Amino acid sequence: MSLPNSIQKLIQQIDHNLTQTEQRAYQGINLVRPLLEQFPENFILMRHFAYFNNVVLFIGIAQNKTRSIVDICTQENLTTEEIQEIGKDLGELLGRILDAKISIENIIKILEI
Repeated sequence: MSLPNSIQKLIQQIDHNLTQTEQRAYQGINLVRPLLEQFPENFILMRHFAYFNNVVLFIGIAQNKTRSIVDICTQENLTTEEIQEIGKDLGELLGRILDAKISIENIIKILEI
């Protein structure tokens, strides 16, 4: 079975935002690392460093989940309800990705000051 257009578009949005968020998370890690070396006891810097690394881990998990969903959609005959549930799950995943992306942007803005 091929993916419905709405699911395809959602997956494209997810992939695009995953790529952007991952790049920014690595930029954040590279911004925090030298500051953390200068101020190793700074809990705020530690928290930001941990957050960026958690986002990178989340990105990997989200990529695997998206691939699994695509595999399931293309290999099985799904009912309308199952497709709607997949769309709902992907929408929630996109929301979490966008939340992480916004948080990363805010932290990077603070670090670049």
